[in-house]
Amino acid sequence: MDCISLLFERTSASSPQCSSRLLATVNLDRTRRYEGQLAQHYERLLVASSEDRAALRELAARHGRADEAKPIEVLANGVDLSYFATNPSPPG
Repeated sequence: MDCISLLFERTSASSPQCSSRLLATVNLDRTRRYEGQLAQHYERLLVASSEDRAALRELAARHGRADEAKPIEVLANGVDLSYFATNPSPPG
């Protein structure tokens, strides 16, 4: 999973559309609280990146119950990023 509140933070700070910024801002606090409580309800959380893991750990410490927090692990996506790296200069 992704840390949705992290996406809302980015959207509220930098979306070119005012409506997107407003919607993200409105949903940010309750999403942070919800995500902070997730770790206590599951045996383990799998996330897409170390950035998501760090954000969810912080939210769990702030909004959850630390004594009930479970492991949050990064599940590698299996794509060889060096092989599929983008070419900074297009062929021409």
